[in-house]
Amino acid sequence: MRDDFPRQTITEIAKGVGYRCSNPECARPTVGSNAAQDGVITIGVAAHICAASSGGPRYDPAQTRDARRGKDNGVWLCQNCGRLVDADTQKFTVELLIRWRRDAQQRAFRELVAPGVPAPTEEAARVGSIIATDNRFTADADFDKLFAKVHDAAGADLAAYRRGPRSRSSPTAQFARC
Repeated sequence: MRDDFPRQTITEIAKGVGYRCSNPECARPTVGSNAAQDGVITIGVAAHICAASSGGPRYDPAQTRDARRGKDNGVWLCQNCGRLVDADTQKFTVELLIRWRRDAQQRAFRELVAPGVPAPTEEAARVGSIIATDNRFTADADFDKLFAKVHDAAGADLAAYRRGPRSRSSPTAQFARC
């Protein structure tokens, strides 16, 4: 018995990625008007990340029927990419398909809020990830604490200087008035 997606789930999966194939090397639109412009053609499919039935690609026997039919087990693909991911399960792993879905959802959101702004390149994303990782080190926290102490001390010194007697001809007095 197959645990197919309910129609509402299929729609949610497709809308979540703006009806574009989630494969980042494809990303083609999967819905549009027919040639006569009196109907719609859909070439997208809600593909199961973990198969809908035993023996299918990436089947997970521990998964419940509801989880198998749920939105989190789906990825929106064009029909070509849908066939491709099921034909080569060694290359197209559960983790890869989940990443495709997440990235496609982020891309669709970015296109909504900032149309025309190019997505960060793969290299920029890699560098950003390295920076984010580096920023988590305690050395940064120690630096932030030291910076705050120096900043507070400099502020206290400046306040004390401003309260003291001033010489109008002194270059530092002119600086202190700034």
